[in-house]
Amino acid sequence: MMNQAWVHKLKNRLKEGDILFISIPNFLYKAIEKGTQSPTSHVGIAIKVDNQWMVAESKVPFSCISTLADFVARSDNNWLSVKRYKGDLNAQQIQKIKQTCHQHLGRLYNFGFIFDSNQQFCSKFVYQVFRQATGIKVGEVESFSALLTKSPDGLTLFWWLWFCGFVPLNANTITPYSQWIDPKFSEVLFNA
Repeated sequence: MMNQAWVHKLKNRLKEGDILFISIPNFLYKAIEKGTQSPTSHVGIAIKVDNQWMVAESKVPFSCISTLADFVARSDNNWLSVKRYKGDLNAQQIQKIKQTCHQHLGRLYNFGFIFDSNQQFCSKFVYQVFRQATGIKVGEVESFSALLTKSPDGLTLFWWLWFCGFVPLNANTITPYSQWIDPKFSEVLFNA
């Protein structure tokens, strides 16, 4: 768990609309990290609710708003990266992001990570909120086929097992890694 001094530093550096990346220490998320050659497996959006820092996210079992402390405490070995849109978000965009986050709350988690479904997963949540609120695309929506082509050794066996031998190659998905490396965002804080 991150020490209180570091969490306090984080609170002092955050801006609403920042994107927080963590590394979840369980089998599924570690397999996703390995398969995408990424240090991150989970993502959320920093917002303030009643003047308290919170994180809007899609997690099991549904999309919700978590406290900042709860969000960062779930990361493996205190790994955390905070990214900020380089173009600076204005007050109207921030308000729209917060409204759009609330519109996406309560949706069930999609364990198939299928972008074109009614359910959510973390990177889809962030993508949809930013796109609907600001028109900004965060990361890259791509087919499973394209994703597997990028890293054939890392993901193929995992996804074949995960989908019981029937990987939906034509279905679209989006990864936290594609959002973490998005050049429209710069790193404002990193802890590893």
